[in-house]
Amino acid sequence: MVKLKPGVTGFYGNTEPPYIDFKAYKQVVYAIAIELRMKVTKCSSEPEEYNDNFYRAILKGDKKLWVLCNMHYPIIALSDGFHYSYESDDERCGYYWDRFIEIPSIIELVEKISGFKCLTAEEFNQPVTGECIRDLWGSELNQIKYWKPKTISEILFNFWD
Repeated sequence: MVKLKPGVTGFYGNTEPPYIDFKAYKQVVYAIAIELRMKVTKCSSEPEEYNDNFYRAILKGDKKLWVLCNMHYPIIALSDGFHYSYESDDERCGYYWDRFIEIPSIIELVEKISGFKCLTAEEFNQPVTGECIRDLWGSELNQIKYWKPKTISEILFNFWD
């Protein structure tokens, strides 16, 4: 079970969470692109139009692949895109990642060349439970209550404002 650390959401109180070195992330992105024979078309440390808590890179080959990294902890994920959703039954709305992709050779590569952890698709799709968010700060728990994430990935790579 993945247990999240304080500051992972990007929201904090008196203590600011650590930040991941963008240059180290960028090196991982280029290593992944070489391994997959894809081209890096974008690699950004700045939020776009959202107040997100992650770095992102876009790789292109036969398909588009997003390489995400939580800004505060060395956690990497691969996704094939995101979409906007409004679920009226539980009042959830916002941007959500479509699917997390697990490529065993990339998981191995990331962990071999860096201090980053590339979680499995199963870990990213783990349901949010009290146990996995127990160590988060009050400001983060307030955001979780408001945004109602269903999976760990919705916390690790969020578009919350």
